[in-house]
Amino acid sequence: MTGFDKILKLFFLPVGEIPDKRITAYMDEIIHVGGDCLSTLRPALEFGAIAERIEAEIGLLGSAEGISIYCQQEDNLMVAARLRQAYGIAGDRPEQVELFRDKLAMKNRVGQSIIGSIPRHRRFDMQRYRDNCHGYFQILSEYLGPRMVIKPVSGQAV
Repeated sequence: MTGFDKILKLFFLPVGEIPDKRITAYMDEIIHVGGDCLSTLRPALEFGAIAERIEAEIGLLGSAEGISIYCQQEDNLMVAARLRQAYGIAGDRPEQVELFRDKLAMKNRVGQSIIGSIPRHRRFDMQRYRDNCHGYFQILSEYLGPRMVIKPVSGQAV
């Protein structure tokens, strides 16, 4: 018996998602919770539903010391980080996760560390585009050049 065998292993999934049998064999319980796709490609699990279960476990254990949160799906990294922060659970915090979830935050950090390593870039300003799309394109072209890549900052375009 390993230390991992003694730990209660809960697996949270979006409602209706069928878990992979290769994972479920190692889990004590599968818990389905709601989620939304407002800012992610896959459902971001509901913070409140998971928080309720964490609070119940803390009540049983007496503290959050024996609790770990692992995230196997990128769109839920921020949810996991917020839960860790809210309950004092060890692991990445939101400001750390932001650096590898938000492309602009990542570029800024790398650009500060390795001067000249990041090509010119700008956050797309949807309001300026709506106000004057041709003028805004001209401003972007003057700064970025005539060829540019436009992609979402994190997950999917909103």
